[in-house]
Amino acid sequence: GINAEYGSKRIDFEDPTNLMLARIGYALVEIISGITMFYIHNEILKSNNSKRIEVNKQQQQFTIPFGRNKNSNGEKEFITVDEYDKREHKTQIQQILIRILVTSVLHFYWNFSIPLVIQIVSV
Repeated sequence: GINAEYGSKRIDFEDPTNLMLARIGYALVEIISGITMFYIHNEILKSNNSKRIEVNKQQQQFTIPFGRNKNSNGEKEFITVDEYDKREHKTQIQQILIRILVTSVLHFYWNFSIPLVIQIVSV
């Protein structure tokens, strides 16, 4: 985080070559992330694990983008491992999409280049 921000301040983003390299690096990181999620999705579909486990019951239809949903009343539910994996995978996909949206808005709308470098290093 801090090292990436410090390093990105030393990069001249006024140079079109540096800016294009940062954009390409960011795009590659997100493509690799998407390929990884696709692979995980296929593995979940292949596993078809019907073992039942006890988990915290989800109270919300949406997830908190930058954190874990906390179950306030401690209710438990029994679901299959397959269903649990699908829920977690959906949460990861949502977090990736939000990350892409926020980084894109910061970069293309407000012309900040530092988020590109931070995402390249942190992902």
